[in-house]
Amino acid sequence: MIKRILYICAHPDDCELLFGGTISKLVKKNIEISIIVVSDGTKWVRDKKICFDEIKEQRKQEAINSAKMLGVKNIYFLEHVDGMLEKQALCASLLNYIRKVNPN
Repeated sequence: MIKRILYICAHPDDCELLFGGTISKLVKKNIEISIIVVSDGTKWVRDKKICFDEIKEQRKQEAINSAKMLGVKNIYFLEHVDGMLEKQALCASLLNYIRKVNPN
């Protein structure tokens, strides 16, 4: 039986920064890791001259690259607007991905 762990984090880069070492160790033990990133992470931008679409794509690509380096099997982006979560929509989308990943 393949062990599967699902990390759910608020912003792109949260899982890598907070749990990167643990994720790396688990991958080396042949545990399948998946990540769900809930928001687009755009509220962290302080420079109003930066296009939010650009920063959103940049942060998404950075998270994909980091996850790949750590050996994460799947990374999913819900792309809710940072700080503007709607509870029912969030719960529904999380439930769909939890069923898809089927973590132990």
